[in-house]
Amino acid sequence: MKRKLFTFLMAFLATVGNAVWGQTPIDLSSQDANITSTGNYTITGDGGSSHTIAVNTSGDVHITVNNASANQNGGDNNAFSIESGTVYLTLEGTNSFISGHEHAGIYVAEGATLIIDGEGSLTAECAKTNGYSSSLAAGIGGSSDNPNFGTIWIKGGNITARSYSDGQNSGTSTHAHGAGIGGGNNSSNGTIIITGGAVNAACEDLDGLYTSGYYAAVGAGIGGGYQGTCDAIAILGGTVTAYNTVSYGGNTGNNIGTGYDYSGSKHP
Repeated sequence: MKRKLFTFLMAFLATVGNAVWGQTPIDLSSQDANITSTGNYTITGDGGSSHTIAVNTSGDVHITVNNASANQNGGDNNAFSIESGTVYLTLEGTNSFISGHEHAGIYVAEGATLIIDGEGSLTAECAKTNGYSSSLAAGIGGSSDNPNFGTIWIKGGNITARSYSDGQNSGTSTHAHGAGIGGGNNSSNGTIIITGGAVNAACEDLDGLYTSGYYAAVGAGIGGGYQGTCDAIAILGGTVTAYNTVSYGGNTGNNIGTGYDYSGSKHP
């Protein structure tokens, strides 16, 4: 198995390049970034709750995000979604993509590839705040409806990825079910490669207004969501911190690996 994984990784790394030509500018503060053609794009601006990034193409897309953000917490969309193709994401400045409890901060569909590099920072979160019981998607990776994910390769940047619940339902159980990086609830497929950068990945259930009920952080920091797994995790470089935080004694998933209560035989 390890030899097959190594062979796969070497073959995958050999197929990707880094060529970037002229850039097409997109300002998220005034429009969605709906990318359906291969090419090179620079995305800036604060999309707030109005504008998102979506990539759906069969080829390679080079995107530079420079102080770009979108916040879909409470909405019905992924702040940043990659439905198909290979996205080379270069980080400049400070960037943030936040989605609500069923959606990934950056959704990477099964069969798609996301490659992250650069000197900037990235925050990507699935956030349950004020009104829902669970975060069901990953910070980067799968969503609630589509918990499996494609290939996520982190080469550089300062990256924080979380699936979290803020515990703001007083007297009600709250849970974080997605991985920080990896699968949504009940994931089974996906590959994670880290060769550089500073990566902080977490599944967290924070204290909020706890008075009673049951709190749990049952996704992995890196890997599968609750009751889930993925195909492979390879950490070959960089500085990586992966963890689970639960405020009031509930269950937790693995820091790296499967989610809590996974009963299958496939372990990354």
